[in-house]
Amino acid sequence: MRKRLLSLIHTINTSRIAKIIILAILIVFYTVVVISITHNLQYAYHNERFYLNRHHLRNNRATDVSNPDSVQAWMTFDYINVVYRLPKDYLATVLGITNVQYPNLRISKYATLTKQSPEQLITNIKEAIRRYKK
Repeated sequence: MRKRLLSLIHTINTSRIAKIIILAILIVFYTVVVISITHNLQYAYHNERFYLNRHHLRNNRATDVSNPDSVQAWMTFDYINVVYRLPKDYLATVLGITNVQYPNLRISKYATLTKQSPEQLITNIKEAIRRYKK
């Protein structure tokens, strides 16, 4: 296709400036196509990894779901919901979380935002999990 377009440019009796403009347009067009394809591939790759990670969590639990003592500050609320099989909004309701980033929010970041110690927040989360599991 590129060769065909370039040969078309050569066959048309146009000025040198017109040829440069047409080539610039073609370069911009190809650049946009390459960027678009790259973006779509990255999006598909990240979505696939996200799905595989969630699928792995559900099927190959490294965490003992009966023991909430393994909750750590690096975990997100979404991760805790998946690992401990909690409803999506359970922790938000019990802990009074209104942050728009929930559930994609790390415990440590939420503790910092709400000016509480991560240890106290983790203790509250563990208690909430225990109450749900009863």
